[in-house]
Amino acid sequence: MTGEYYYEDVTVKRWVLGAGNNCEDCEENADEGWIDEDDFFPADGQFGPVDEAPLHYNCTCDVEYRDTRRRVYV
Repeated sequence: MTGEYYYEDVTVKRWVLGAGNNCEDCEENADEGWIDEDDFFPADGQFGPVDEAPLHYNCTCDVEYRDTRRRVYV
């Protein structure tokens, strides 16, 4: 891809599975990889879409954040 672009600083997050057995919903969230900080993970929790762990009762998962730069084409 050619053209003009710039870089923007963004914060992204990913679902980190807890120790032990994990449910299919938590595994689905982890499979998503790095997503924008403001996005929701694909699996709904007990009360609807979640953007933070825990997903359900007894969930030992966590969410990891990092800052990165992303190329944006004009």
